[in-house]
Amino acid sequence: LATFSGLQGLKKVSDRSTEIGTLGGGITSPDALHAYAAEIDQLLEQALQLANSRLGHDYLYAGTAVAAPPFVETRDADGRITAVAYAGNAERAEIPLSTSSSITAGSSGETNLGLRDFLGHLVALREGLTAAAAGAIASAQAGLIASENELVAALGENGGVQTRIEASKSQQVDLESSLASLISKEADADMPERRSAGAVGHDWPTLLHPGPRRGVARQAVAGGAVHHRRRPGRRRLAVD
Repeated sequence: LATFSGLQGLKKVSDRSTEIGTLGGGITSPDALHAYAAEIDQLLEQALQLANSRLGHDYLYAGTAVAAPPFVETRDADGRITAVAYAGNAERAEIPLSTSSSITAGSSGETNLGLRDFLGHLVALREGLTAAAAGAIASAQAGLIASENELVAALGENGGVQTRIEASKSQQVDLESSLASLISKEADADMPERRSAGAVGHDWPTLLHPGPRRGVARQAVAGGAVHHRRRPGRRRLAVD
C-alpha cells in the first residue's frame, strides 16, 4: 500500500510537470519561463523525496537494497539538483500469502529505473525553461510523457498486487471464522455424551435407592449384611 501511495504522489508531480511543459513550449516571456522553471525545481525536490520514500526503515523503491536511499542526487553550488543516479537493484522481495503461495511485492526494476529517468526529465525541463530553449523544452516534455505512461503502468501492476494481498487476507479471515464455527458445533454435539458418561460413574446404590421409598425406612449396609427395616408393627425381615 505504501508503494502504491508513493507512485500516486509521483503521478501527481508528473501531471503538473507535463502541464508546465505544454505551457512553456508556447511562451516567450522570460519572466514566465523563469517562474515555470522555479516551479519545476520545487516539483523535482518533491519527486526526489517521494522516490526515496521509506516504510519503517526500508526504502520502498530500492529493490532489496533497502538500507540506503536508492536515488542519489548531484547538486550544483546553488544547491539545485543537476543529476540523479539509481543506487538500488532490480530484485524484488516475495511475500507469503499462505503455506503454498506467495506474491512478488514492491516496485519492479524497470519501474525504479523509470523513476530515475523521470527525475532526469524534470532536470532537463527546468534547464530548458531557464534557457528559454524551445527545442530543449519539447525534448524534455516528450520524455516526461513517456515517464508518465510508465507510472500509469506501474500503478496498475502495483494495484493488482494490493488486490491479491487483500483478497488473501479476506480468505484467511473467512477460513478462521469457519474453523471456529466448526469447533464450536463439535463441542456442542459432544456435551450429551459427556453427560451420559458422567451418569455411568454414579454410585449404583444411590441410583437404585435415591431416597426413602414407601414402606422402607432406610437401607443399612454394615459388616457385609443388608437389613431392611420396615415401620413398627410390621414383620421384620433380616438377611444375614
